[in-house]
Amino acid sequence: MDVNNIIFSLYGEQVGSFEVKLPKILNGYWSTDENGNEKVTTAEIYDILYYHVELPSDVTNDNITLRLFKENKFSDDYMGIEQTLYINKKGYVKIDFVEILEKKNKNQKNPILEIWKEYADKDLKLYWHIKYSKGEKKLNDDNAKLQMFSDTYVSGILGNKIRYTCNAGWIDKTHFITTNNRNRIDIGATNLWKQLVNETGTKSAWTDGFKVTYAQDVDIKKLVGFNFTISLASKSYMVKYNLDIEVKKRIAMTIFQEISMSFENWQGLRLDLRDSAFEPADLVSNVLGLYGVLRDEKPETILERCKELGCRESLKVYRKYPGTFSSKKYKNKKFTPRFFENDECTHTPKCSQVFPIEYQEIKPYPNPKNNAIFREWIDLFDVHKGVPPLSTYK
Repeated sequence: MDVNNIIFSLYGEQVGSFEVKLPKILNGYWSTDENGNEKVTTAEIYDILYYHVELPSDVTNDNITLRLFKENKFSDDYMGIEQTLYINKKGYVKIDFVEILEKKNKNQKNPILEIWKEYADKDLKLYWHIKYSKGEKKLNDDNAKLQMFSDTYVSGILGNKIRYTCNAGWIDKTHFITTNNRNRIDIGATNLWKQLVNETGTKSAWTDGFKVTYAQDVDIKKLVGFNFTISLASKSYMVKYNLDIEVKKRIAMTIFQEISMSFENWQGLRLDLRDSAFEPADLVSNVLGLYGVLRDEKPETILERCKELGCRESLKVYRKYPGTFSSKKYKNKKFTPRFFENDECTHTPKCSQVFPIEYQEIKPYPNPKNNAIFREWIDLFDVHKGVPPLSTYK
């Protein structure tokens, strides 16, 4: 038995003490089964795990609380996982990280998820702090450690930002954000559509049309530390007045796809952003976000039609293909999905995955430069009526 000395103090002065005998832990280990037969020291975050605690035979009827820490300092900054179990010589705690993370994400800021982000691309070692009805003990031997894979994409899946869908491949839900909180009419799919519908842009001096500008930008603070954005793909177009609404939808799709391709190409030119260019989720997610605007559909409706997988299933698909979002062989330069064969979708691998026809109906114009109803905005004509402006010198 372990012996702890309990000290009583009054106003900082010791007034007495007594000894408390604590049960000695014989062993602690992880397994993937309740009986503890399949012991593991490494695991995927989507695995359901069991931590087993073995105690001497004379320890009975004791409630034990276990707190999980990311390191063996056992400070107040524990991982928010606290379980109580009834021990009779041998017991176990069932830990389902996915279930815990999803539950916390719905209710509050998730400290566990922040810890996973800190340990991106690193092995995470976990330690237990065990509290008995008569005292407590820190367990930090090798058997109590668990190394688990984590990276920024695991965090994105856990945070419900990235998910795999059976009918649209990988989806990045942040691309579904079609509005912006800045005073810029050229940013966001919603504003692009407003320009086309409202026809409030600058009137062309050459043609019976108006100006539409669309841009995609990046937060420069993430790159250089300064708090501002810059438009990396931006272009203006001349659009004829009073076009049919279905024609305007085709124009919106044409503009949107052209700027999306320009933005991804720009990322591909930067060494620090090259891996994120043309990720399998990028262009498809962009188009689905635009369809949400043009069809007045909520993201939930789109994801349901695309058969979104849950967190655990999406993690399994991701881990099956190392380098999913960075490897050149998985890049996607099309506005239709790149599928990853898996056992999580009910129709794979035997059947083909099918991109919903609802998100293929609006066809972009093949050559907007020579289109009679819309084209690139040209200052020489649309501003200066075809007469080159002359500089005046005094």
